[in-house]
Amino acid sequence: MRRANPDLQQQRVEEIVAAATACFLEKGFHKTSVQDIAQRAGLSMGLLYRYFPSKDAIIEAAATTAGREARELIDRFAQATELRRGFRQLAQELLTAATIPGYQALLAEVHAESFRNPSLRRMEQQDLATMRLAVSDALRQHQQAGRLAAGVDTLALATVIFATIEGLCAHVELDPALDVAMRQRAIDVLLGLLDAAQTTMSGRSE
Repeated sequence: MRRANPDLQQQRVEEIVAAATACFLEKGFHKTSVQDIAQRAGLSMGLLYRYFPSKDAIIEAAATTAGREARELIDRFAQATELRRGFRQLAQELLTAATIPGYQALLAEVHAESFRNPSLRRMEQQDLATMRLAVSDALRQHQQAGRLAAGVDTLALATVIFATIEGLCAHVELDPALDVAMRQRAIDVLLGLLDAAQTTMSGRSE
């Protein structure tokens, strides 16, 4: 029997997810059919169904891919040798991703769909918790390296920072005032919060 090539299988999965994401950005979840995704990926319906049993499974895979890409940015922040510069780069890259046409509309659809789809809701909740913990772990690594005061509550700080960046990302397409200059000013305010945490939160523990 001929064995499946795992590299080819992974490539197919990535192609389908990329095609689905492009279709979702153009049409939204409900107007995108499995046939649309198959055509965009250059596959037959039968071949696509060998990799994904349903459109819901493709939606979940696309959401997982987006979350993984964001966590890769957070990992780079954790490895940065300078706290402020690393944080600025992280915030800039997350906000830049938010300006991709249709990206915020797609995230809004994911959120709305999660209220109807328990499986997607659990995945979204888990992804948010994972992202928050990833930012906290990154801050803790900087703390251990002496770049962040020992008394800072990294989980609380990560919760505020992540929620603020998420909010800014959601407003990018809605608020014309959030141009590049304003986004940089907002990042400066977050850096000020990071600086304040060094004295306020660490001083409270002494």
